[in-house]
Amino acid sequence: MTWDQRKVFVANTVEKIPPKRRYTNEDSRRQSTLVYNLLINEIKYPVCKSMYLSTLSLGARTVNEWVAKSSDGIIKSTEVSFKERAPNSHCKKDDVTRLNQFFDSLAKLPSHYGRKNSSKLYLEQTFETLLEVYNVYSDEMKNECRKPLSRTKFSSVFKEKNLSLYQIKKDQCDTCTKFKTGNISESEWAEHDIKKKRAREEKEKDKLSGVKNECSVLTMDLQAVKLSPFIRTNAFYYKTKLVCHNFTVYNIVSHQSTAYWFSEIDSDLSASTFASLILVYLKDQLSSEKNIVIFSDGCTYQNRNAIMANALLNYCIENKCTIIQKFLERGHTQMECDSVHSLIERKLKNREVYLPSNYLTVTMEARKSSPYIAKWVTFDQFTNYSHSSSQRFSSLRPGQNKVTEIKALQYSPDGIQFKLDFEDDWTKLPQRIKNLEKKIIWPKLHTSTRKISSQKFNHLQQLKAFIPPDCHAFYDQLPHE
Repeated sequence: MTWDQRKVFVANTVEKIPPKRRYTNEDSRRQSTLVYNLLINEIKYPVCKSMYLSTLSLGARTVNEWVAKSSDGIIKSTEVSFKERAPNSHCKKDDVTRLNQFFDSLAKLPSHYGRKNSSKLYLEQTFETLLEVYNVYSDEMKNECRKPLSRTKFSSVFKEKNLSLYQIKKDQCDTCTKFKTGNISESEWAEHDIKKKRAREEKEKDKLSGVKNECSVLTMDLQAVKLSPFIRTNAFYYKTKLVCHNFTVYNIVSHQSTAYWFSEIDSDLSASTFASLILVYLKDQLSSEKNIVIFSDGCTYQNRNAIMANALLNYCIENKCTIIQKFLERGHTQMECDSVHSLIERKLKNREVYLPSNYLTVTMEARKSSPYIAKWVTFDQFTNYSHSSSQRFSSLRPGQNKVTEIKALQYSPDGIQFKLDFEDDWTKLPQRIKNLEKKIIWPKLHTSTRKISSQKFNHLQQLKAFIPPDCHAFYDQLPHE
């Protein structure tokens, strides 16, 4: 018996009988008496309440409500109710259009800020959860005297527009997730798990070597995008801000870390930018070291590419030293430099940022004992290691294998060697290297500060109303189209 059939059955088999005498007590709850019947061959047989409810698997309150809503044995079915509600769905077309306009008005970051090949657009790092976005939308609808759509519809449209919050979980492993959901075999996952453990063992082994002063061991990574200004006001959500970046280098042995901050007017996120920053660190902090090991993730446009390799090789030739660059297993790239980013994020919580330079202060305050070193890098400190006429070799491809299969690279005055597995022996890179002994003078990556768009400049001018007056001059002087 379906739910609607039960409603009709109850309406026809439960009778309301008025009380035999009028109650004088106004507090009495009994307005009528219910008589329960079971229908067999169109004949009603009176039964007790318990038997009636047990037979139909219903509760007493449900039966009381159905009888109260019925009229002469007729009760509205779900189908009739649905037809009555149908016209309301046409009224929501305008609401969906307004929701799309709301999403379009929010400030976003291009997909390459997160993953190079991603087609998603990321909301600026203003919201931590989708609920915060929904609350802003609800407030805006209430201001317009409109009823906001439900959370379910809100989330659905959010996904349809291929949007995402800028909380990219870089360390969430796709392979492990697929294994948990049963989409890859156990043998495939077991191979991946072995690689993960082997990479971690390699880092621990090098760390012990660093403690024995046999080498210097570094980890490096880029922190999530930061914005300037960063304030809590409704106008902030709809204006594009100046994008700031922090490239962190952490010495595993000394536990000292240096954060290199720069904004989008100083440089972009090209391979030459990251190569310039790691070389600035090596020249400033480890110029006398002869054996250096660098751990990072295997991001191809950031760490594992010919441009970075040319820069590191050139440094080894000039300083007569050896650098070994090692890559952790994809999805399991947790490193010591992540702790720096975590402390900075914690320090930034519930704190407003008016100028990019405020991030330097926050970085130095993040750790009380042995504070982190924070430096601002300007446009003239970046070198163009992608300049074709200056490169010693043009490809990092190890023969028939892919670049992404390289686990380690060794740079020395003699050239480059590679490993496809940490257990393998070093193999010379099968690429012709030119100008090995020639001193190369690399050109600058930028000859002047980079311009921001006119729209972003106008938005920053509008946001000046929410920051102290002594900060206005910085945004007035920003180069723009």
